[in-house]
Amino acid sequence: SSYRVTFGPLYREFSDLLLRRAAAEPGNAAALRVEARNTIEQLKESELQDYFRDSCIADFKSRQRAIETIAPGTAVLYPISLPDRLELLVNFGQDLQQFTIPVSETALTAEVRKFRELLEKRTTNEYLVPAQRLYDQLIRPIDPALVAHHVDTLVIVPDTVLRIVPFAALHDGRHFLVERYATAIAPSLRLIDPQPLAAGPPVALVAGISRSEDGFAALPQVLQEISAVHRIEGGKTLIDSGFTDASFAAALKGEPFNLVHIASHAEFSTDPQQTA
Repeated sequence: SSYRVTFGPLYREFSDLLLRRAAAEPGNAAALRVEARNTIEQLKESELQDYFRDSCIADFKSRQRAIETIAPGTAVLYPISLPDRLELLVNFGQDLQQFTIPVSETALTAEVRKFRELLEKRTTNEYLVPAQRLYDQLIRPIDPALVAHHVDTLVIVPDTVLRIVPFAALHDGRHFLVERYATAIAPSLRLIDPQPLAAGPPVALVAGISRSEDGFAALPQVLQEISAVHRIEGGKTLIDSGFTDASFAAALKGEPFNLVHIASHAEFSTDPQQTA
């Protein structure tokens, strides 16, 4: 967004300074790491406020909960890519740890884009090479800490180019990340209101478009995906012509779904009115 281009460097340079001080001043490290993490959170909040230009972010702020109240067995990973290095901030409840990886922002960006490009080549496994290199940079350094804290769920709050990484597909040489940890991606932990799912069976809405629409190519396997999810979760399905803005909105208003699964193209524009 224009906001990130104009003001983002100020937030990131301040976080860079705080993290350098945290590494150099062990006595003040804990407070400095928290301030660095909160600075990145403030950037995300301000960016979304600027993008949507309405009160939705203010509404979220009124219901914010401390990031440190995450469930046992859960770790939150904040990768912060800086010009000369990658900083990994990992929350284990009240414990916020810092891991510094000597990979530049330019090198990380090139690796991420290569990974993304090769993932879209459906006929080869070439993507496994960058998948393993990214695992070595983003996950392997924190592996011992994850094991020590008995982590089974990893929440990742990506920034900059890491937003296009499907973290579940990172590979340690033997297994994908998702085979080791339940993985979740969040735009910001201060912009969500984490609540446990209601007791009882889930109520699912499963929707998708398999055919070509609005210039987008047809998506293979969508019908099979919807059928498989519906077999597992049950609930209501909306498929192809039955999946429209109106039918989707009506379904959400008519029933308290606690699981929504969508298989479809999407377009994210710098103009919110052109995002669909």
